Amino acid sequence: MDEYITMSPKEVIKYDIIKKLINREINGTEAANMLNLTIRHVRRLKKKVNKKGIKGLIHGNRGTASNRKIPDKKKEKIKKLLHSKYPDFGPTFAAEKLDEIHSIKHDPKTIRSIMIAENLWKPKQKKKEKHREWRQRKAGEGEMIQYDGSYEHWFEDRGEEICLLAGIDDAPIAGFGLNSIITRVLSQLLASGVNMLNDLASPTPYMLISSALIR
Repeated sequence: MDEYITMSPKEVIKYDIIKKLINREINGTEAANMLNLTIRHVRRLKKKVNKKGIKGLIHGNRGTASNRKIPDKKKEKIKKLLHSKYPDFGPTFAAEKLDEIHSIKHDPKTIRSIMIAENLWKPKQKKKEKHREWRQRKAGEGEMIQYDGSYEHWFEDRGEEICLLAGIDDAPIAGFGLNSIITRVLSQLLASGVNMLNDLASPTPYMLISSALIR
């Protein structure tokens, strides 16, 4: 009876290289470089292929059931209990009740996968990240003025901590001419805005970049 062996493309390439090594078409160093493995590892593979043939490169657990797999009989029992007693429970709560009342202990993730397969639980869809676009800069001079301030001891030990305040026009053209000023109180910020409004025709929104401006 013919025996079929399933191999990945990577395993096929590995087998071809080991066969060339066995046939002395290449040496151990060349095989190690081609497989990106150590020479010692290549020697072990060569020994396995000499002993078991192509099966020597295939993992021994391939084709066998996982040790973590729930027995079919037990899985059917869980399904019946979920449908009859816990159809409106969440996976975590259902797992707790199965353990507490029926002595069936399994991870909530396992119970969740069973509930999804049985249409007892709908997985939450991941929220799509919102595409964020750069805000277009204002077209006209004076449409938006952005203020930023920094509290420092600008005069070193000759005075108290004060705020260096700068006003920047959002438009991509030259600034509106407000020089950086030094102020300690918010009233001076508003005063600078009043002076600027006298020079501009359009109303001007303000953007305070630094929350430290207001203390």
